[in-house]
Parts: sequence; structure tokens; C-alpha cells
Amino acid sequence: MPDPYFTQRLREPDLKEINAVSRATGFIELPGFKELIENEEYDSINKFYHELSQELYNARRNNYSLGLRVIEPEISIYADRIQMASQLFLEKDLPELSAISFKLFVNFCNILLSVALKHEIPLRGFANIGDNFRGSVYSDNIGRAPSEDTMVLADLLEVFSFDEIFPDGFGQKVIPPVNIPYFYGKDLAESMNQLSSLNEIGIFMPGNILDYPATEITIYSDALIETKVNGDQMYTCNWRNWMEEHPENYSLDEISENLKTLVNRTNGEGILWKRFLRRK
Repeated sequence: MPDPYFTQRLREPDLKEINAVSRATGFIELPGFKELIENEEYDSINKFYHELSQELYNARRNNYSLGLRVIEPEISIYADRIQMASQLFLEKDLPELSAISFKLFVNFCNILLSVALKHEIPLRGFANIGDNFRGSVYSDNIGRAPSEDTMVLADLLEVFSFDEIFPDGFGQKVIPPVNIPYFYGKDLAESMNQLSSLNEIGIFMPGNILDYPATEITIYSDALIETKVNGDQMYTCNWRNWMEEHPENYSLDEISENLKTLVNRTNGEGILWKRFLRRK
């Protein structure tokens, strides 16, 4: 008699309704990453990541005392791309929570910028607010492999234990479903399009973010400041503001002086640094 749970027969997928959630999201690139890799300057990259983790830990320690750990931004790093996301709760009509969540998001952007500038690493990024979809999709069938099909590469046993390869044993080889994460939305597409044409150092947001009440506290506290890029009104993350609030680890004057030497670089970054230092 066939097992009704384990079956090789395809079933109609059980598609659940997926709802969009309001988030602040950002995409940040390291323009000089290719040169660092080509010059095998792995130590520079690792030191940057290490100090970034320490600063984010310091921020988390403060967030714990306020109960804000649960709304910290999520950060992922893939090669020359850093992704950040924070839920804003706009659809739940929680204005104070949304405002604090957005402020934390911008604060983490300023931490990222400050650590990068200390290590003389340029960053360019674009962040946005919008409703997007995030979750995972799973294949619907779960099956068992027939015992007679058992085949194991000898090399596998050099790396993995038998129990890791067949956690349920030979007789109960359950084939787990496939799990594919996804993350999409109109705001994400717009951010990536903006980033592809952005040729500036810094993390920027569109000028219309003030339309969201959740952004007011952050803007009026100067964590974000107005600027213009290619004639367009935008907001930019204020790393100077963050450094001034953390003089124990960062000297704004010293880092500003160090950055002035970077305008002489001949690999194309010199122009970027010059515009960056002149921009208000």
C-alpha cells in the first residue's frame, strides 16, 4: 500500500497569500573592490569587515537596553554588494515604532559609511522606502529515494560522515523539499536602477522620503541631510554627524584630512573623492 505522505506524484502547490510589508531597503557597492581583489589586498577588506562588526555590536549593545534589538536592520554582504533592510510597520499604523526603525536604519548606514571612510574605502549606495515582498518558496513534494538507488562517492566520505550524508539511514532516505528565498518590490527595482547610474560616494535617498512621517525625526536630527546629485534633490546619510557623536573611536578632523589625500588617486577614484569632500 503506498505511503500517502511520501509520494513521487506531483501535487498542486499550496500557494498561500503573500502580503507586502513596508520596509526601508538599501543597496551599497564598494567601487574599489575590484582593485582590492586584483591587488590581493584581502587584509584591508577583512579589517574593514571586522571593525564594522565591532561597531554594529556596540550599536546592538545600546539597542538591547532599549528593547530595540528586534528592529535592527538586516545586513548581508556579497562580494562588492552590501544589502540592508528594516521593516517600518507603516501598514500597522505604528508611527513611533516606524520612526525609530527608520532612524536605526539610517544610523546603521552612517556606521557603515564611517567605518569605510576610516579605512579609506569608498562606498556608494541608494536606499528607498516602499512595500515589498520577502519570504521563501518550498517545493511541494517530499519523497523517499528507493534503496536500490543508493550510490555514494568515495570522496564524499572523506569530507562528511555517513550520518551527515544519510541522517535518516539507508532505509529512510527522506528527500527534503527545496527552499528558495525571495525578496522583491518596486522600491528595490528603483533603488538598483538609481545605483547603476550613481557616480558619487555616499548613501543617498530620494527627495520624496519626507512624504513618509516615519522619516521626520531622522531628518530633523541631521542624521540625513539635503543635497543635490546631478541636479536632483536627494538626502544623504550624514557620517559627520555620527562621528561627532563617537569621538572615542573616530576623529572627524583626522579622517577628513586623510581623505583629502585621496583626491590625487589616478584610478578614477580621485574625482569621486573630490566631489565627495566638496559636497555639503
